[in-house]
Formats: sequence, C-alpha cells, structure tokens
Amino acid sequence: MPEITPDLSETMEELLQRRGKSINGLSKASGLSRPTIQHLLRGEGDVFLSTLERLAEHLEVPVLRVVSAVRATRRLAPRGC
Repeated sequence: MPEITPDLSETMEELLQRRGKSINGLSKASGLSRPTIQHLLRGEGDVFLSTLERLAEHLEVPVLRVVSAVRATRRLAPRGC
C-alpha cells in the first residue's frame, strides 16, 4: 500500500506545533514574509526550491519532507503546458 503524504498545510502545522513556533516566528527566523508562508499553506502562487529549503532548514527537517508535502498539495502540470 502506498504511503499517503500529508499536504503542506498539515505538515507545516504539525512541525510548527512540535517546535513551539508560529508563522510569525518562522517568518522572522527564515527571512520569508508572513504572506509568502501563508500563500504556500493555501497552495497559492509559485513555489521555489530556495523557499522550501529555507522552510525545511528552520523547521529542522529534510527538504524532501517539505517538497513531498508540496507535491501532495498541488497537481503538477504535464510537460509542454
């Protein structure tokens, strides 16, 4: 049976709660704006690997965990679209 990957919002909420951090705290620590983090959580806008790397670093998880959560949240467009 394939493993179900939680979406980014679930993953971020879990990690923030475990580490006792808030979106504001994560914003200050990572240098990412609060609106940027909120857009990511809602699945809006473009996602850059550098942004995910910063989130992963400050949430103290492998970047692959954050990337997997983004992929679960968003449909990827087929090549050529």
